[in-house]
Amino acid sequence: HIGRAVVYTPSALLTNYSIPSVTTPVVFDDHLQFSATTYVGNNVGNNVGNNTGKVVIAYVDYNAVAPNYPEGMPGARYTAAIVGTVTGTGITFGTPVEFQPRHAVQYRHHPGDPLVGNGYPEYNGSSSLIYLDHPSQYASNIISTYDSINDRVVIAYEDSYYRFGHHGASGGPFGVAVVGEVTGTGITFGNPVIFEGWDQSSYMGGIDDPAITYDSTNGKVVIAYSSRGNYTHGKAVVGTVDPSNNSIGFGTAVKFESNYVGLGAVAHEGDRNPTGISATYDSINDKVVIAYKVSDGPYMQQYEAPGMMYGIPLGPSRGTAIVGTIDHSDNSIGFGTTAVFHSARCDHISATFDSANGKVVIAYSDETNTEWHTADRSYTPPLNLTSAYGMVIVGTVDASNNTIGFGSTAYFNPTNSTSHIISTYNSTDEKVLIAYKDYNASGYRYRSNAIEGTVVGTAITFSTPVEYAP
Repeated sequence: HIGRAVVYTPSALLTNYSIPSVTTPVVFDDHLQFSATTYVGNNVGNNVGNNTGKVVIAYVDYNAVAPNYPEGMPGARYTAAIVGTVTGTGITFGTPVEFQPRHAVQYRHHPGDPLVGNGYPEYNGSSSLIYLDHPSQYASNIISTYDSINDRVVIAYEDSYYRFGHHGASGGPFGVAVVGEVTGTGITFGNPVIFEGWDQSSYMGGIDDPAITYDSTNGKVVIAYSSRGNYTHGKAVVGTVDPSNNSIGFGTAVKFESNYVGLGAVAHEGDRNPTGISATYDSINDKVVIAYKVSDGPYMQQYEAPGMMYGIPLGPSRGTAIVGTIDHSDNSIGFGTTAVFHSARCDHISATFDSANGKVVIAYSDETNTEWHTADRSYTPPLNLTSAYGMVIVGTVDASNNTIGFGSTAYFNPTNSTSHIISTYNSTDEKVLIAYKDYNASGYRYRSNAIEGTVVGTAITFSTPVEYAP
């Protein structure tokens, strides 16, 4: 996969059907896997404007360049973050910086060579030794947010180096967060902090499908995730950044859902970013809203082919949301009752907050009519392909009792399969922006599209989609 960045420019037409425009994509890495982007723009205290117009992209550099492998070393994975500077409709990048410590493992330079290095041998899924020139990393489920009060970037991820079951004394995979400080076109990091660990005795733990949001009123970071150690129950944890040493401290994680949340521990191996959980902050009501897929049974061995999903659903699922209130004295969070926003299967969930209208907007793919297959797991489009259309629903938080109510649903992509949905709010033009992958089954063609939505009450209308990466 090639990492590209594109600059989105809102239309000057401030109507319900304004059309965005985009610029030519810029390559910042040609071996990318798992990525997250956050905007950096300090507007607090004496540091006004220091980092205005910057973005930070965190990602895994897959098949990374290494000694003896100038074109990329198979199997090598290094976590990196890079700072982009937006000027007008263009973007330029600094130098990538690793944010995950390299693990100590034994490795071989070439087949037949003796093991060198300290630590435990590295294995792949087939228990065959991987031959490396130096230790690798393995992170996935990367998410990030910007702490505007402290002018810091927080990156959270699954440290899944030991995903395949070969553990050191401390085990894994872990839920980990690290704080970054942007200076000019560079970024430096503090020490990583574990917020969800691994129980070596029970061989359980770690995270899946994490989502992150920022409480801009009180300077708190909230991470929601599916906990492997609790049979993929939904949990959330609150963190506070210390800018003096670029560290982050966490409160006690709280369970918000006791059924199966997200996509499950083995549902998204490979290059697919899971989107079974999303979180956003309601700045008007000072509440955190978590939107997620919940199932009565786990999802096992789920694969993605063009335009649809393969998998073995072991129970019915539904789209659900819950409202949380942070206790700032001890970094804890309490939750109200759940509300169902989609009564059948859904995926690729992305929530954002419309601050002008005080509404939570949840975009997702409606998989009610999508057929699921268990026999054919090839990447050839199946003959009986059906579509998972792009859908949106608008919610209103009731701060008095920590609940959320919803209006009627609306399709933003009613004709083609929709996946990899990302939504955000453009406060300048008071528009919701949704980027997504569009798959046309009849032509077997992917499109990377963006569309604007305008919220009116609990309804939303949409512009004409624009293809931003032909």
